[in-house]
Amino acid sequence: MRIRLFGACAAVALAAGLVGCTGEEDPGPQTIGPESSTSATESGSSSAAPSSAAPPTAPKPAQTFPPEQQPIVDAYYGYFDALFSLRTQTDDEVRAAMTPYAVPERVEKVVQTFATYRAEGKEPGGSPGYRPIEIAAVSDQASTIVECHDGSQETMVDIATGQVIESGVQQNRLQTELVLDPSGSWLVDKAYWEVGKC
Repeated sequence: MRIRLFGACAAVALAAGLVGCTGEEDPGPQTIGPESSTSATESGSSSAAPSSAAPPTAPKPAQTFPPEQQPIVDAYYGYFDALFSLRTQTDDEVRAAMTPYAVPERVEKVVQTFATYRAEGKEPGGSPGYRPIEIAAVSDQASTIVECHDGSQETMVDIATGQVIESGVQQNRLQTELVLDPSGSWLVDKAYWEVGKC
C-alpha cells in the first residue's frame, strides 16, 4: 500500500501524475470542486500552454455544504482545476496559476514537477474525474478533504508525438489538507493519494 503526496509523479492521474507513482513526496496537478469554483483562467493564469489548450473545467458532483465550509470546498476545487489546466507553461506561469490556491511550498513543488515534465518532453492530458468529496476534518485553521478520485481519463502525453505514454487509474483515494492563511484564504498545504484504495 503506497501513499504519496499528491502531485506529479507519472503524470496521468490528476493531470500531473498520479498514476504509477509511489512512495515519495510529490507536487502533482489535480482538481476537484463545486461548479461555483474558480477556474485557473479566472484565477489569473496569464497564458495558455504553448503546445495545447487548457482543458475546460471538469464537472463536479452535485453536493451542498454548510456556508462556513463552502470556502474550503471552493479552495479545494480551485486548486485542482488550476492544476489540471496546466500543460507546458513556464515556471512563472505555473506559479501564477497555483499561487491563489496553495501555500508557497506546495506551489514550488508543482513548479518543479512541471519543469521536470518539460525537460522530459511530456505533459499531462485528458480530463479529471471528480467524485463526491467528504470534509473529513475541519477546525478554525485547518481542514481535510477526502475524495475517491477517478483518474481513468487522465493521461501523460509525449509533447513531440502527441502519443499517450501513461494513463490514469479509476480509484484513487485523495486526501487534501488545507490551512487558513492570515489573509483569510483557504490554501492547499498537502495532498496525498493512494492508488486503487477507495
